[in-house]
Amino acid sequence: MDRVVVDRVSKEYRLYESARDRLAAALFHAGRGTVFPALRDVSFSVPKGAFLGIIGRNGAGKSTLLRILAGIASPTSGRCLVSGRRAVLLELGGSFNPELTGIQNVYFASSCMGYTRKQIDAFLPDILSFADIGDFAAKPVKTYSSGMFVRLAFAVAANVDPDVLILDEVLAVGDIRFQQKCIRKIQDFQRRGKTIVFVTHDTGAVVRLCSDAIWLDKGMIREHGTPDIVVRDYLAFMNQESDTVSSRPTRVDADASPASSGNINWTLLDRCESFGTRGASIRSAALCMADTDIPCASPLGGERLDLHLLCHATRPIGKPIFGFTVKDRLGTVILEANTGVYGLDVRPLSSGENRHVRFSFTFPALRNGEFSVSVAVAEGDQGQHVQHHWVHDALTFVVDNPHPSRA
Repeated sequence: MDRVVVDRVSKEYRLYESARDRLAAALFHAGRGTVFPALRDVSFSVPKGAFLGIIGRNGAGKSTLLRILAGIASPTSGRCLVSGRRAVLLELGGSFNPELTGIQNVYFASSCMGYTRKQIDAFLPDILSFADIGDFAAKPVKTYSSGMFVRLAFAVAANVDPDVLILDEVLAVGDIRFQQKCIRKIQDFQRRGKTIVFVTHDTGAVVRLCSDAIWLDKGMIREHGTPDIVVRDYLAFMNQESDTVSSRPTRVDADASPASSGNINWTLLDRCESFGTRGASIRSAALCMADTDIPCASPLGGERLDLHLLCHATRPIGKPIFGFTVKDRLGTVILEANTGVYGLDVRPLSSGENRHVRFSFTFPALRNGEFSVSVAVAEGDQGQHVQHHWVHDALTFVVDNPHPSRA
């Protein structure tokens, strides 16, 4: 079953040299103007459960196409059919009234999608929890930062449970923790068989997330196919090169013995998204230069680093496993390690014990960007274990290499 059908869609705009010409055309159907074809004979379909990525240069017609899919604009010719309820995030809070509060805008935007007040009442707590803007939810959105805008806008689009989700560059805004949160939400949509249409300049996101891709050029479909092939051809056309990132560490060590916290600048993890039985929990974390308490906020690659964890056990843990994962902003795993994989003998945790765990490793050379570190404590072995506490995006850091070609 196709959720989206675009059949020979064209969209034309008339451009005028002056405001007088535009006024004459509006009032008297006169005045000079030039026809600009934003879309030309575009046809494709998106089946239920598919994730379509749309790429192309600025002015290729991507946003025009999404506005037609969203029902905001009408095609000059052809037809566009979207089956089921759709949620749209085309621009930063574009559907919000700046004079209304965040909560009032949730009701306004959701009602425009066809939801009743009773339905909105039901999913309002999930929207506010996802947006995580605290007391600002009750304040006018004109007082919001850009980050608050996008948090609330995406929270509305993602939590009203649409059949079709239409997104425009949503992963390019917000901090890395919010981007990771959005990706997990999108992946949950995919698992539940929802249909997603996503416009972006981030070709890595298309390859990583999408099941299908379209390359738009000058209002026409230049290529439609699997994401890796479409992106490869698009990048070749744009004369871009993509360097391969090596994610293999040269060595990983872990010291699970008690240790003094010293002057380490710990990050509390109580507000991070997490899951697990909480038989043991990771309370704090820190990333430092090796054998020091000097924080490392921007590793360049090749340095020895220490990842410190503070763990608290609420019951005896016979065979604890400690681990961490480094991911880029799209959730791609760059580096991961745990004490089980490396056969490290970690002594049991007793009830009420606080344990300082230190991983020592060589950081790989990466291309510039934002990255996050997720940490975990489990019990058992690699084949079978219980997850006591997994903390998403416990730490974030930026790679800003002044010589990125070396990465």
